[in-house]
Amino acid sequence: MPPPVSTDGPLVSIITVTRNAAATLERTLQSVLLQTYPYIEYIIIDGASTDGTVDLIRTEADRIAYWVSEPDGGLYDAMNKGLARATGHYVWFLNAGDEIDTPDTLDAIMAVAESYHVAHSHWPDVLYGQAMLIDHHGRPQGMRTYKRLPEALSARDMRLGMVVSHQALLVKRSIAPAYDTQFRIAADIDWTIAVLRAAEAHPHGGAVINTRAVHVKFLLGGTSAQNRRRSWVERWHILRRHFGLWGALAAHAEIIFDSLFKPGR
Repeated sequence: MPPPVSTDGPLVSIITVTRNAAATLERTLQSVLLQTYPYIEYIIIDGASTDGTVDLIRTEADRIAYWVSEPDGGLYDAMNKGLARATGHYVWFLNAGDEIDTPDTLDAIMAVAESYHVAHSHWPDVLYGQAMLIDHHGRPQGMRTYKRLPEALSARDMRLGMVVSHQALLVKRSIAPAYDTQFRIAADIDWTIAVLRAAEAHPHGGAVINTRAVHVKFLLGGTSAQNRRRSWVERWHILRRHFGLWGALAAHAEIIFDSLFKPGR
Protein backbone atom coordinates (compact mmCIF):
# COMPACT_ATOMS: atom_id res chain seq x y z
CA MET A 1 0.00 0.00 0.00
CA PRO A 2 1.47 3.42 -0.94
CA PRO A 3 2.03 5.94 1.85
CA PRO A 4 -0.79 8.46 2.26
CA VAL A 5 -0.64 11.75 0.38
CA SER A 6 -3.34 14.33 1.05
CA THR A 7 -4.85 16.39 -1.74
CA ASP A 8 -2.48 19.19 -0.81
CA GLY A 9 0.68 17.57 0.49
CA PRO A 10 2.30 14.44 1.92
CA LEU A 11 1.64 13.47 5.51
CA VAL A 12 4.82 13.81 7.61
CA SER A 13 5.20 11.59 10.68
CA ILE A 14 7.40 13.39 13.23
CA ILE A 15 8.67 10.99 15.90
CA THR A 16 10.13 12.04 19.24
CA VAL A 17 11.50 9.53 21.74
CA THR A 18 11.89 10.61 25.35
CA ARG A 19 12.96 9.45 28.75
CA ASN A 20 12.98 11.82 31.73
CA ALA A 21 13.05 14.81 29.36
CA ALA A 22 10.74 17.18 31.23
CA ALA A 23 13.40 19.92 31.15
CA THR A 24 13.81 19.86 27.36
CA LEU A 25 10.71 18.35 25.74
CA GLU A 26 8.60 21.51 25.84
CA ARG A 27 10.69 23.32 23.21
CA THR A 28 10.53 20.29 20.91
CA LEU A 29 6.81 19.81 21.37
CA GLN A 30 5.97 23.44 20.70
CA SER A 31 8.22 23.64 17.65
CA VAL A 32 6.19 20.80 16.11
CA LEU A 33 2.76 22.06 17.14
CA LEU A 34 3.48 25.56 15.82
CA GLN A 35 4.31 24.37 12.30
CA THR A 36 2.23 26.04 9.61
CA TYR A 37 2.36 22.90 7.43
CA PRO A 38 -0.94 21.18 8.25
CA TYR A 39 -0.27 17.53 7.38
CA ILE A 40 1.65 16.32 10.42
CA GLU A 41 1.27 13.15 12.44
CA TYR A 42 3.13 13.67 15.74
CA ILE A 43 4.21 10.56 17.65
CA ILE A 44 5.92 10.51 21.05
CA ILE A 45 7.43 7.32 22.47
CA ASP A 46 8.36 7.71 26.13
CA GLY A 47 10.48 5.23 28.03
CA ALA A 48 8.49 5.17 31.31
CA SER A 49 9.65 8.59 32.52
CA THR A 50 9.35 9.45 36.20
CA ASP A 51 10.19 13.18 36.12
CA GLY A 52 7.05 14.88 34.83
CA THR A 53 7.61 14.19 31.13
CA VAL A 54 4.33 12.29 30.90
CA ASP A 55 2.41 15.15 32.54
CA LEU A 56 3.83 17.50 29.92
CA ILE A 57 2.80 15.17 27.09
CA ARG A 58 -0.72 14.93 28.52
CA THR A 59 -1.15 18.72 28.36
CA GLU A 60 -1.02 18.48 24.54
CA ALA A 61 -2.40 14.96 24.12
CA ASP A 62 -5.30 16.11 21.91
CA ARG A 63 -2.77 17.46 19.38
CA ILE A 64 -0.54 14.35 19.38
CA ALA A 65 -1.53 11.54 17.01
CA TYR A 66 -0.13 8.81 19.26
CA TRP A 67 1.89 8.61 22.44
CA VAL A 68 2.83 5.92 24.90
CA SER A 69 4.89 5.70 28.07
CA GLU A 70 6.33 2.28 28.81
CA PRO A 71 9.69 0.57 29.35
CA ASP A 72 11.72 -0.02 26.21
CA GLY A 73 15.01 -1.56 25.13
CA GLY A 74 16.83 1.73 24.68
CA LEU A 75 16.87 4.67 22.26
CA TYR A 76 16.74 2.75 19.00
CA ASP A 77 14.11 0.30 20.24
CA ALA A 78 11.94 3.31 21.07
CA MET A 79 12.59 4.77 17.61
CA ASN A 80 11.52 1.48 16.06
CA LYS A 81 8.27 1.65 18.04
CA GLY A 82 7.64 5.10 16.63
CA LEU A 83 8.45 3.96 13.11
CA ALA A 84 6.03 1.03 13.45
CA ARG A 85 3.25 3.46 14.45
CA ALA A 86 3.93 5.97 11.68
CA THR A 87 1.55 6.19 8.74
CA GLY A 88 3.03 9.20 6.94
CA HIS A 89 4.57 9.46 3.50
CA TYR A 90 7.72 10.78 5.24
CA VAL A 91 9.21 10.13 8.68
CA TRP A 92 11.27 12.66 10.62
CA PHE A 93 12.98 11.82 13.94
CA LEU A 94 13.30 14.77 16.30
CA ASN A 95 14.94 14.24 19.68
CA ALA A 96 13.67 15.81 22.90
CA GLY A 97 15.46 19.16 23.23
CA ASP A 98 15.82 19.65 19.49
CA GLU A 99 13.56 22.12 17.67
CA ILE A 100 12.29 22.55 14.15
CA ASP A 101 14.04 25.75 13.07
CA THR A 102 11.04 28.06 12.48
CA PRO A 103 7.23 27.64 12.30
CA ASP A 104 7.34 27.64 8.48
CA THR A 105 10.31 25.26 8.14
CA LEU A 106 8.26 22.21 7.19
CA ASP A 107 6.24 24.30 4.72
CA ALA A 108 9.50 25.32 3.05
CA ILE A 109 10.83 21.74 2.99
CA MET A 110 7.66 20.38 1.47
CA ALA A 111 7.62 23.16 -1.13
CA VAL A 112 10.97 21.77 -2.32
CA ALA A 113 9.47 18.27 -2.38
CA GLU A 114 6.41 19.49 -4.30
CA SER A 115 8.59 21.24 -6.88
CA TYR A 116 10.49 18.01 -7.45
CA HIS A 117 7.24 16.04 -7.62
CA VAL A 118 5.80 18.34 -10.29
CA ALA A 119 8.95 18.06 -12.41
CA HIS A 120 9.51 14.31 -12.04
CA SER A 121 6.09 12.84 -11.15
CA HIS A 122 7.36 11.19 -7.98
CA TRP A 123 8.26 12.42 -4.52
CA PRO A 124 11.89 12.66 -3.36
CA ASP A 125 13.12 9.70 -1.32
CA VAL A 126 15.14 11.84 1.10
CA LEU A 127 15.09 15.56 1.94
CA TYR A 128 18.11 16.77 3.89
CA GLY A 129 19.35 20.07 5.24
CA GLN A 130 21.43 21.64 7.96
CA ALA A 131 21.22 21.49 11.75
CA MET A 132 22.12 24.49 13.89
CA LEU A 133 23.74 23.66 17.22
CA ILE A 134 22.16 25.37 20.23
CA ASP A 135 22.98 25.34 23.94
CA HIS A 136 20.49 24.71 26.76
CA HIS A 137 19.44 28.37 26.59
CA GLY A 138 18.62 28.07 22.89
CA ARG A 139 21.60 30.18 21.80
CA PRO A 140 23.13 29.31 18.38
CA GLN A 141 26.56 27.64 18.51
CA GLY A 142 27.26 27.09 14.80
CA MET A 143 26.30 24.36 12.35
CA ARG A 144 26.17 20.69 13.33
CA THR A 145 28.36 19.49 10.45
CA TYR A 146 31.96 20.66 10.25
CA LYS A 147 31.84 21.51 6.55
CA ARG A 148 29.33 22.25 3.80
CA LEU A 149 26.78 19.52 3.14
CA PRO A 150 27.40 17.45 0.02
CA GLU A 151 25.28 18.79 -2.82
CA ALA A 152 24.31 15.24 -3.80
CA LEU A 153 24.39 13.16 -0.63
CA SER A 154 25.22 9.48 -1.17
CA ALA A 155 25.75 6.44 1.01
CA ARG A 156 29.46 6.69 0.28
CA ASP A 157 29.60 10.14 1.92
CA MET A 158 28.70 8.47 5.22
CA ARG A 159 32.08 6.71 5.38
CA LEU A 160 33.38 9.81 7.16
CA GLY A 161 30.59 9.99 9.72
CA MET A 162 27.28 11.79 10.00
CA VAL A 163 28.02 14.43 7.38
CA VAL A 164 24.33 15.28 7.67
CA SER A 165 22.56 15.38 11.01
CA HIS A 166 20.14 12.51 11.58
CA GLN A 167 17.58 15.04 12.84
CA ALA A 168 17.83 16.99 9.56
CA LEU A 169 16.65 14.06 7.41
CA LEU A 170 13.12 13.48 6.16
CA VAL A 171 12.84 9.99 4.65
CA LYS A 172 10.10 8.21 2.75
CA ARG A 173 8.60 5.70 5.14
CA SER A 174 8.58 3.11 2.36
CA ILE A 175 12.40 2.98 2.32
CA ALA A 176 13.00 3.48 6.07
CA PRO A 177 14.22 0.26 7.72
CA ALA A 178 14.08 -0.56 11.41
CA TYR A 179 17.12 0.53 13.42
CA ASP A 180 19.56 -2.25 14.22
CA THR A 181 19.41 -2.36 18.02
CA GLN A 182 22.65 -4.30 18.36
CA PHE A 183 24.20 -0.82 17.98
CA ARG A 184 23.49 1.20 21.11
CA ILE A 185 25.09 4.51 20.07
CA ALA A 186 25.75 4.62 16.32
CA ALA A 187 22.67 2.90 14.84
CA ASP A 188 21.71 6.22 13.24
CA ILE A 189 24.78 5.99 10.96
CA ASP A 190 23.87 2.43 9.95
CA TRP A 191 20.24 3.51 9.35
CA THR A 192 21.19 6.53 7.25
CA ILE A 193 23.52 4.48 5.05
CA ALA A 194 20.75 1.90 4.56
CA VAL A 195 18.26 4.66 3.64
CA LEU A 196 20.62 6.21 1.09
CA ARG A 197 21.40 2.80 -0.39
CA ALA A 198 17.67 2.14 -0.74
CA ALA A 199 17.17 5.49 -2.49
CA GLU A 200 20.06 4.76 -4.86
CA ALA A 201 18.57 1.35 -5.71
CA HIS A 202 15.23 2.78 -6.89
CA PRO A 203 14.48 2.41 -10.62
CA HIS A 204 14.41 6.20 -11.01
CA GLY A 205 17.90 6.40 -9.55
CA GLY A 206 16.87 7.75 -6.18
CA ALA A 207 16.01 11.31 -5.33
CA VAL A 208 18.05 12.66 -2.43
CA ILE A 209 17.45 16.39 -2.30
CA ASN A 210 19.43 19.09 -0.50
CA THR A 211 16.86 21.70 0.55
CA ARG A 212 19.68 24.19 1.30
CA ALA A 213 17.86 25.17 4.48
CA VAL A 214 18.30 24.77 8.21
CA HIS A 215 15.84 22.08 9.27
CA VAL A 216 16.47 21.82 12.98
CA LYS A 217 18.12 23.33 16.02
CA PHE A 218 20.20 20.54 17.56
CA LEU A 219 20.67 20.60 21.34
CA LEU A 220 24.30 20.16 22.37
CA GLY A 221 24.91 17.32 24.81
CA GLY A 222 27.95 15.82 26.45
CA THR A 223 29.29 12.41 25.47
CA SER A 224 31.22 10.36 27.99
CA ALA A 225 34.64 8.96 27.10
CA GLN A 226 33.21 5.44 27.45
CA ASN A 227 30.45 6.24 24.96
CA ARG A 228 32.95 7.76 22.53
CA ARG A 229 35.00 4.57 22.63
CA ARG A 230 31.92 2.42 22.12
CA SER A 231 30.78 4.68 19.28
CA TRP A 232 34.08 4.15 17.46
CA VAL A 233 33.83 0.37 17.88
CA GLU A 234 30.26 0.37 16.58
CA ARG A 235 31.21 2.68 13.74
CA TRP A 236 33.96 0.27 12.69
CA HIS A 237 31.50 -2.62 12.48
CA ILE A 238 28.97 -0.48 10.59
CA LEU A 239 31.52 0.63 7.99
CA ARG A 240 32.72 -2.95 7.54
CA ARG A 241 29.11 -4.04 7.03
CA HIS A 242 28.46 -1.49 4.31
CA PHE A 243 31.88 -0.86 2.69
CA GLY A 244 33.97 -3.93 3.48
CA LEU A 245 37.25 -4.21 5.38
CA TRP A 246 39.36 -2.08 3.04
CA GLY A 247 36.67 0.58 2.77
CA ALA A 248 36.43 0.80 6.57
CA LEU A 249 40.22 1.02 6.92
CA ALA A 250 40.45 3.75 4.28
CA ALA A 251 37.65 5.75 5.90
CA HIS A 252 39.24 5.63 9.34
CA ALA A 253 42.63 6.60 7.89
CA GLU A 254 41.03 9.65 6.25
CA ILE A 255 39.27 10.63 9.50
CA ILE A 256 42.55 10.40 11.43
CA PHE A 257 44.37 12.43 8.76
CA ASP A 258 41.67 15.14 8.88
CA SER A 259 41.81 15.30 12.68
CA LEU A 260 45.60 15.74 12.65
CA PHE A 261 46.04 18.08 9.71
CA LYS A 262 42.72 19.89 9.39
CA PRO A 263 42.11 21.49 12.77
CA GLY A 264 38.83 23.08 11.67
CA ARG A 265 37.26 19.63 11.38
